[in-house]
Amino acid sequence: SQGAIRAKAVVQILGLIDSRRVRGPLLDASEDDVAVLRDLLHASGVT
Repeated sequence: SQGAIRAKAVVQILGLIDSRRVRGPLLDASEDDVAVLRDLLHASGVT
């Protein structure tokens, strides 16, 4: 389930969807997680 949460956050960071919200009982990615993902995408040259 963490993979789905992070995958949706990445898709939102890339601008492919408007929201990274997930259905319960999953919790949305935290702002800290999103910041790490954004940094990783930038470092890998994706964004």
